[in-house]
Amino acid sequence: MRHGAPTLSIYGTSKAALDSFTRGIAKELAPAIRFNAVAPGVIITPFHDKVSTPEQLETWREGNALKKNGNPIHIAETIKFLIDNDFVNGETIDINGGLFMR
Repeated sequence: MRHGAPTLSIYGTSKAALDSFTRGIAKELAPAIRFNAVAPGVIITPFHDKVSTPEQLETWREGNALKKNGNPIHIAETIKFLIDNDFVNGETIDINGGLFMR
């Protein structure tokens, strides 16, 4: 939640805190341990069967640059990338199809 939204201020603040924590702890633990974070967007899982309407999912799909919602393999592939690449540290990787860009 980088763009702010009414009634979601605390949620957005917690996301910003995690982003800052990731950078800080990465410096503290380096070089022995690398520390990164993954920030998923809309990932189609059984969670959405309970909390999201088809209309909401469509709105989110249309709202991102790639015009699709993600699936769990997108998250797994990103985590594999972070494991395999030993020169990435202190990063928050957004996986959201371009819904939010830095």
